[in-house]
Amino acid sequence: MKVYSLPFIILATIACANAQAVRLSDDNAPFVYEVKAEIPTPKETLAKILSNDYRNAPDEFTAHELFEKIEPVIDKRVAEAKTTKTWMIVIGAQLAAYDFKAKGFPSGFSESTFIPFNRGYAVMFSNASDFSLVPVDMATAKGLSSSLQRNREVSITVEGALISSKEKELNYSTNKVVFIEINKVTMKLRDGTVVGEKTK
Repeated sequence: MKVYSLPFIILATIACANAQAVRLSDDNAPFVYEVKAEIPTPKETLAKILSNDYRNAPDEFTAHELFEKIEPVIDKRVAEAKTTKTWMIVIGAQLAAYDFKAKGFPSGFSESTFIPFNRGYAVMFSNASDFSLVPVDMATAKGLSSSLQRNREVSITVEGALISSKEKELNYSTNKVVFIEINKVTMKLRDGTVVGEKTK
């Protein structure tokens, strides 16, 4: 299984309002996973993610008291994830060379692409092959050449819907994978200039 081939960083942020796309991050991935989980994660495991005190409780009685306070927070986080229609992942990468035959810039996405998060979570794209290239006409691409000579760093924003969650082996370790069906991909230069965009 091959990880995303280009250098990247996950630009994690606090979730924004449910009316808009919400960024998948280290903080919310465990709760997003639960929305479509084939096998739900025990709440005690999620409690350990949320609370250092619970994780390091000196005895079972202290742990039980803490869990009673943490459980409503878990339920709230999962409920918030259920109401979110569109998820967003922002990836930092080096822009690949322009494809003169296909008339666009490769995204580097394939069916084996996955973006790892903390605690053994990851995101994959169910229709990655449909977004392996972002179309950009040659004149527009050539107009970016001076900027690309200075810096080829881009942000790739992926927006899509949660369709499933399941455990999957990635790079010889089991991960809890959130599967997103892509609706839109946008590439931007470091200065915010839009390189190209593709929608479903």
